[in-house]
Amino acid sequence: MPHELAAAWQSMQKNDLKSAQGSLDRALAADPNNSEAFMLRQDLMSREQNRDDALIAARGCAAQHQWRCAWHNAGKALAIDSSSAEAKAMVQRSIVGSGAMDLPAGPGPDMPDGPVMPPGYH
Repeated sequence: MPHELAAAWQSMQKNDLKSAQGSLDRALAADPNNSEAFMLRQDLMSREQNRDDALIAARGCAAQHQWRCAWHNAGKALAIDSSSAEAKAMVQRSIVGSGAMDLPAGPGPDMPDGPVMPPGYH
């Protein structure tokens, strides 16, 4: 079980909430009273809520065709959770919707260093 907690912690450091959830599930299945696993679970739930809030904002912006707003919020969600398929799709949709696909490489429309996309984003 210490291996599962270490794996969960490493996943959290990489903002990979999906992998962290799986490792925590296995750790808690082995020892439901583990206080360290419980504290990691609380952190995970807080991060998931922050991701979900950013995705709600991104969806609202996208529904109004406010692509820069959607891009910003989806990028924020992706920075919180690099494993979020919805955030990845929303970033891509927002890039296309904003017309940024037709622009030369460079910073994003509302962020000096471009959208927030973690390493390994495809």
